Amino acid sequence: VEAAEESPAPCTEKDLQQALRAVMAGCSELLKHAENKCAKAVKAFSKSKSIDGAGLVFSPILVTSAAEKISGTANKMTEKGAVSLTAVVEYLCAEVLKLAGNRATDDDRRCHVDGKFMIDPQHMSQAVGG
Repeated sequence: VEAAEESPAPCTEKDLQQALRAVMAGCSELLKHAENKCAKAVKAFSKSKSIDGAGLVFSPILVTSAAEKISGTANKMTEKGAVSLTAVVEYLCAEVLKLAGNRATDDDRRCHVDGKFMIDPQHMSQAVGG
């Protein structure tokens, strides 16, 4: 008789926090802000018991679904884990957009429409160090 294959334990917010610390080891300021964003989102989620109450713009369901597609695995994730992952993705996107916006306003070409600066792919590339 073959033993049933055990499914891995679901990914929790603690697992994501450890992974975040490993990946962002050289970026202490960015790590501190990302952890703060996670803590606030998980606290708001715990208080409201609703994903909508976590105060996030991105959908935890869509973010976890995208993460599964990118990683090629279908790991289970706790609700707090999903909220935590979404908070990190949302924070990092906001930081990259802020840096790209700074590049757009500094750009000599002054790409703008109706008096507003536009972020083009070159600005995004410069924002992430490309």
